[in-house]
Amino acid sequence: MTRTNSESTSILAKLLAREDLSVVFSPSADTAYFNGATRTLTLPVWQNMSDELTEMLVSHEVGHALHTPAGEAPILDAIRSIDPNMSAEAKAYINIAEDARIEQEIKSEFPGTRKTFAVGYRDLLGREMFDLDSIPMNQRTLCDRINIHAKVGFSVDVPFDAYEREILDAVMSAKSWEDVVESAKAMWEYDGTIGRKKIEDAKSQNPSSAPGSAPKDSDSDANSDNDGNADGESDSQDSGESDSQDSQDSQGSQDSSNQTEKKSAAAANDDKNSEKNTDENKIGAPTQSVKEFAKPSAPASQAAIEKGLDSLRNRYEQERMYGVLPTPNLSEDDGIIISYKKILDDLGSWMTQNITENPSRESVANAAYSLFRRENDKQVTLMVREFERRRSANNHRRTKVGTRGVINVNRLHTYKFSEDIFKSYSVTKDGKSHGMVMFVDWSSSMSSVIGDTINQTLSLASFCRKAGIPFEVYGFSSQHPDNFRVERGGKIDIEKSFWSQNTNDLNAYGFTLLNLLSSHMNKKEFEKMSQILITFTDMLGGNEFVTKALPTGSRSTNYQYRWAYTSNSNTYGLGGTPLHSAIIAAHELLPKFRAATQSQILTTIFLTDGEGTDAVLNRRMSETGAYSAEATTGNPNEGRNNWSNNVYARHRSSRESFKIGYGSEMREGLIESLRKTTGSRILGFNILHTNWKSLMRARRGEIRVDWQIRRWFTPIDPAAPQLTDEALAKLIEKAAEDGVLAIPYSDGKKITGNAYDELYILSGKSMAISDGDEMNGLGENPSLTKIRNAFLKQNSTGRKSRVFLNRFIPMIAESI
Repeated sequence: MTRTNSESTSILAKLLAREDLSVVFSPSADTAYFNGATRTLTLPVWQNMSDELTEMLVSHEVGHALHTPAGEAPILDAIRSIDPNMSAEAKAYINIAEDARIEQEIKSEFPGTRKTFAVGYRDLLGREMFDLDSIPMNQRTLCDRINIHAKVGFSVDVPFDAYEREILDAVMSAKSWEDVVESAKAMWEYDGTIGRKKIEDAKSQNPSSAPGSAPKDSDSDANSDNDGNADGESDSQDSGESDSQDSQDSQGSQDSSNQTEKKSAAAANDDKNSEKNTDENKIGAPTQSVKEFAKPSAPASQAAIEKGLDSLRNRYEQERMYGVLPTPNLSEDDGIIISYKKILDDLGSWMTQNITENPSRESVANAAYSLFRRENDKQVTLMVREFERRRSANNHRRTKVGTRGVINVNRLHTYKFSEDIFKSYSVTKDGKSHGMVMFVDWSSSMSSVIGDTINQTLSLASFCRKAGIPFEVYGFSSQHPDNFRVERGGKIDIEKSFWSQNTNDLNAYGFTLLNLLSSHMNKKEFEKMSQILITFTDMLGGNEFVTKALPTGSRSTNYQYRWAYTSNSNTYGLGGTPLHSAIIAAHELLPKFRAATQSQILTTIFLTDGEGTDAVLNRRMSETGAYSAEATTGNPNEGRNNWSNNVYARHRSSRESFKIGYGSEMREGLIESLRKTTGSRILGFNILHTNWKSLMRARRGEIRVDWQIRRWFTPIDPAAPQLTDEALAKLIEKAAEDGVLAIPYSDGKKITGNAYDELYILSGKSMAISDGDEMNGLGENPSLTKIRNAFLKQNSTGRKSRVFLNRFIPMIAESI
């Protein structure tokens, strides 16, 4: 899927910081800021921002993350050392000096950000966010001018006299936090004394001087080193007096030779030299009496930038809730998973009761399973042989044969007609071991296709057993045996024991994973479970093999007449569709499966007939131990419905958050997270409760394709080409021939709504795996040609009908 701006920004911050920072976005954040103690970068929710400007602001804040001391104490101490009154102006002076240092550091560490800063600040300059026209340059404080020079000095001429340039050099060359504090003090003391007097003189002598400063050559290329001025590199090499003269000339000032200015500069130089004689490491400070000092005004350019950036904030977006995916309790029988042994016991008892109460049912159950075995084993055996041939071919391609240079005496007699008389060796590269985990929708909406789904799943599991591929098959359902266990007069609260409830954990759904099939089963257990599932799914909705096994004339579609319900069978009835909870649980289940089976390539399959119905991840566990819908980035989401919460989640092992929406948006985000967390290949099987033909309807002389297909082919990018209904109709016609419509992973520009590595859409009307009766319809004395054609047709039909296997086998064979 295409990354959102938030995701791209988060990744950029992590890469620059070389640290897995927590990056959060808050509509209430006035500006970007970094919490060094919690290693959290908070960014406003910006709008109408260029990529370069966003990257510049992120790079700036990462500079703070890397180089600004963590915690509030160092900053508070620095402000106090400048102004005991802890004024906001003193804080601004510290910020400007530190901004210059950290930007120098980030440019040095990542030279590519030089262009980012140049283009970003040029963007701000073009938006007039420095407000240069509001105050003449010679009426700005030194701190204000240094801020402009440090940020846009490559595009704007900023005047400095010789003494001011010394302070400028100190600011631009600061390497440590101590250097920053010293240079901020120098600016503060200068602006409160000599600088204040210079501004007063400028206002009185030339009140009508043109504000701002003439821009530099507009042809200056941001790709070049023109930001060197912003880095204080080239300016520091020039004469301070000539720079000051040129700058004032460019502003149209006629008083550059004013005697007061010369005397102030001379006094400053004398004081500078005196200070240098006493302490070479400190900047010369003006020798003004304390009573002449007045607190400087806040740097106007910085206030203008903050105001301008504030106008780009999307402050009306809802505040965000950031949480962690909860950890499932994967304990068998006591947690989310119901083990296959318990299922065998419970449903085995149900089978016994049905057979005991009505012995005639035993023959039906046995006959149904025999029919399945006869048709399934034949096709699975053929497909295993095909798989082994592919595996052998791949092994052959990985085998390299060479000679050792040592004569093989057993071949010497062939020297006259063969050069192959040396000992040879062969090296075969190791292949890849595979594993498969499948999650099957065990919900009531699946009742009409549950039998066919289980039959297809049994074929896939049988193949994995014969091919030696570890596997697990889980049915995910809202039902749980404990739902029916009454304690103290009511149902127990199963959710509390199923999911972790640590601070910041999001809430999840109380659901069940029924371990229907497993490679850990022995042959007897696998066959018993296969028979149980075929019979049990017939009661839940119907199974083609049970229907075929019924005596002629008694093929009733009223399933309660076939099998009796019991307390054991009720506990495994079809429930809701907790798809999202199943994906969350897979975050922890898949790594355990991979470790236990040593599977190098893991394939995960989710099969469902619709979207998840589980209401999850819309609340967060607060510090008080209760679930809350309040946001974590600002004002609480007061009065909002839980489903409208702007929720962002991350896995516990990751610090990258993704948005949790509702329905398909939630599914896509969770699947992307699952892929990143587990490295598994993830396939989706989507079952439609209709035939292919009904997906196309004629309306007013034109073909209209059903939304169940169209929703997978709607581009996210409005400029991307969109498939017409005629083109989609051709895909559906092809799917009717192949039995499946395959949709590749979405790149966000061509196809939307598909985060699976590949999605297979199946028609529930064509999922039966029966081989047909072509051989039985030959009649008496058929010719050899008819027999051959009937056999080939029946064999082809059997292979084609096993859609799970047909998609799974080539995929694993190609990656062996």
